[in-house]
Amino acid sequence: MPYWLIALIGSIALAGTVVPGIRLYWPSRSDPVRRSDLGLALMTGALIAFSVLLLQLLFDIRLAQSDQESSAREDQANFQLFVTRERELAGVDLSQKNMRAFFLQGKDLAGSDMSSSDLRDAVLRHSSLVGANLTDADLRDADLRYANLDEANLEGADLEGAKLAFASLEGTRLRGANLKRTDLGVATLRADLRGAILQGANLYNADLAPANLKGANLRGADLKYATLRGAILLGADFRAAILEGVNFSHATYDWRTRWPKSLDQRPCPRQAKRACRFPAGASAGAREAFPVRLKEFRRLLVNHLPTGWKMVPDPFGITLASSADEAHVYGESIPLPPGMKVGEYARQYDQDFKENYPRFRQYAFGPVALLGGRRGYVRRYGAEGDKGYETSIDLYYVEDGRGYVFVATANAERWPLFQRDFRKLFRTLRVKPDLFPTLGDA
Repeated sequence: MPYWLIALIGSIALAGTVVPGIRLYWPSRSDPVRRSDLGLALMTGALIAFSVLLLQLLFDIRLAQSDQESSAREDQANFQLFVTRERELAGVDLSQKNMRAFFLQGKDLAGSDMSSSDLRDAVLRHSSLVGANLTDADLRDADLRYANLDEANLEGADLEGAKLAFASLEGTRLRGANLKRTDLGVATLRADLRGAILQGANLYNADLAPANLKGANLRGADLKYATLRGAILLGADFRAAILEGVNFSHATYDWRTRWPKSLDQRPCPRQAKRACRFPAGASAGAREAFPVRLKEFRRLLVNHLPTGWKMVPDPFGITLASSADEAHVYGESIPLPPGMKVGEYARQYDQDFKENYPRFRQYAFGPVALLGGRRGYVRRYGAEGDKGYETSIDLYYVEDGRGYVFVATANAERWPLFQRDFRKLFRTLRVKPDLFPTLGDA
């Protein structure tokens, strides 16, 4: 029986006893001092009964709420277990779900529906979100580094403070999204960013060619060495932004576009019939999102691929895989603060390993020589990975203000089967001493 019906019956019963009780109890004109004991008893009994009913209702309601809360917590725990254990979640409906602080690293979430979901502080590093629906999702402070968000819909999403460094957002819809203070360093952002809030965002060396930034707020953003080749900048606000070395080649802007005082750019006339355009090669000193030196390393490694290995397309770095995808070699590069040495660069990964690599165990760490005597560092370690416990070797190198890391990794049990292949690849970098000294020549 619903609570409203119980309350209605109780109210009718109360009225049916209290009203006659008052009638019997109240003095009449013929007898002003009359007091009926029956009327008093009726009113007293009715009030006591109603009070008991009210207390019972309150107790039942609180008990039901407690059961609902307990059931909700159990459902949330089961949901979290399902989502975190399943690797393949492509096309799954996860809309309006609470996934706050979920560990979803490396998940396949392509085409999934996560609209209006709470993903604050969630870890989605290296995850595939191609074509995913994230409209109005709450992604504040989420970790989306290296994630693939191509063709995803993030319109109206809140990404304030999120980490999207090295992420791919090609063809992504971010219209009206909040990207305030978001880290988009070295990301590919060829996306629809109309009206997006990028105030204070880090877009260092990001590739926004050709993004649509019409009406976007980029006040105070760091776009140093970013590529805006062919981008639409109509009505965009760049006031107080850092635009050193930005490639504006063929980018369009109009009289509403606001520039920082540091940029000596002639404004577009208000009476102009069409948008103004930067000339070809404007700020030609801008760096490309994919460093030239890393391209050279990629070509060197690809030319010495072991039998059965292949190069996997990677817009940000180097990815090589064995025939059965059981072993990999990765290479990537990031800009470093001025003056950072290779030892400091290698050690800055220590905290990341300890926090984000389950069962991390370091076996060796120290200096090596590579590329004809240049100083580098090597780290050998084990950690829980996608295919069980994995053994890895990281090789660190610094050149011209950029850090380079090359990673060889395979399942720990199958590592000996690939040592010869790893040695062949690492020998192209002329590493000394030999990282695989017990093996013969490949």
